[in-house]
Amino acid sequence: MLRSTTFTSSNSLLGLLSQITRDRLESSLEAVDLAAGDRLAALGTPPEFLYFLESGIASSSIMSESRYESSVAMVGREGVVCGPALFSGAISAFDVTMQVAGKGLRIKSKRLRALADENPSLALLFIKFSDANASQMASTAVSGAAQRMDGRIARLLLMFQDRTKRDEIEITHGRLASMLAVRRSGITDMLNLFEGEHLIRSRRGMVTIRDRRGLRELAGAMYGGAEAYYAAVLGTDEDRAASRNDLDLLTVMPRDDSGNGEHL
Repeated sequence: MLRSTTFTSSNSLLGLLSQITRDRLESSLEAVDLAAGDRLAALGTPPEFLYFLESGIASSSIMSESRYESSVAMVGREGVVCGPALFSGAISAFDVTMQVAGKGLRIKSKRLRALADENPSLALLFIKFSDANASQMASTAVSGAAQRMDGRIARLLLMFQDRTKRDEIEITHGRLASMLAVRRSGITDMLNLFEGEHLIRSRRGMVTIRDRRGLRELAGAMYGGAEAYYAAVLGTDEDRAASRNDLDLLTVMPRDDSGNGEHL
């Protein structure tokens, strides 16, 4: 659904552009409302639009042989959806779906590619974000291969909170299960345990984070590295300070996270 707007945006990546570049983008940006479940890109096809999210969260996913999707990365208002397609022949490497409803600004892929070709600073910004996104994917891969279920869920909830800047996360158990490629019953059981330990409050379609420090300790070494990398290359001084403070929360060594279990 389109909505009229003047060019103001809470997207962090757009905020890093010079005023001249923002002015050139303005006439090509189109404001949209995005519902949970909206498909923004499909694997192997050229994305018609790139999206600068202002709220909500999108995830990039791949399909397993058993036809279950697994999330490899997520993007909120800190980045751009389908950005890597600018530098890979305009073909999307993943299916990209909205997990949390929100709003954003979209631009035709061809138009943004033309602007990036004319503006080296804009192209460099996308390269930096692609690097940060790759760092997140690497952490996700290691987490899925070696981390226990509680740590994987804790990491995911922290990443949601980072992008929404809220304690309340509008997400269903089914969507969490899909993102992690695990059974829905496993998500429900683990969230019940988290609630018993006062880490979260879980209601239908909503998870409220109560104890970020406790979740941070569960997430262990799989959370923090990619976030610190993003803050270093694209973040503000406030982002870098928050990243350092968050890493300081982990005051104990991560426990043995072998025995992932619950995979489909």
